[in-house]
Amino acid sequence: MNKNLILGIDGVLVRDKKLIRHLNSNCVKYVAEKLPCCKNPRLTHDSLKMSIGHVGYGLNKVLDVDTFDFEDKVYDQPLIDHLQEVISKNSFQEEMNMIHSLTDDGWNITLLTNAAKQWATPVALSIGDDVTIKCPGYYKPQAKAYINFPSNQIKIFVDDSIKNLETVRWAQNWTPVFYGTEEHEWCQSVHSIKDIYKFVRKFDEKNFLIF
Repeated sequence: MNKNLILGIDGVLVRDKKLIRHLNSNCVKYVAEKLPCCKNPRLTHDSLKMSIGHVGYGLNKVLDVDTFDFEDKVYDQPLIDHLQEVISKNSFQEEMNMIHSLTDDGWNITLLTNAAKQWATPVALSIGDDVTIKCPGYYKPQAKAYINFPSNQIKIFVDDSIKNLETVRWAQNWTPVFYGTEEHEWCQSVHSIKDIYKFVRKFDEKNFLIF
């Protein structure tokens, strides 16, 4: 059976508060640099991220700003070093080992992210060499970000943005799962990596996929 556990990175696998603040700070500084007349670059950052899904893409497509250097400036070496520090922690490794153990039951693991490859790759490798990364191109929640998955593949998609999940709410063979404390009538919520593991195991049992 072709099964794929599809995971967001920021807010799902990477949740370290200092690291996320570091990332957001870099992004806000980039907005301020590209829009020197902007009185509130943080508000602009938040608005673009919420409405478009990606700040660099939003600056380019909505405000006609040249963002060729977005990934290099936002995902700079100090940020990547900070990410490596978080990844090296035992608690992070234990969680990633739990995710990887699902491959023993036939699950493929895919990271579906709007982040740059230099951010996604270390996270993927912390889970295993066999993890697939799907990066820009198209950005969640755009429908085109989800099209390169086989239609007959069973997919569990975990993300911390309900907007990203809504795109596949009615899609065949997609099971959206919200990562966070909010409850939603139309999809399951999970609050930890352990919850994801338990959800996938119960999904297998319910659908008679474990023999």
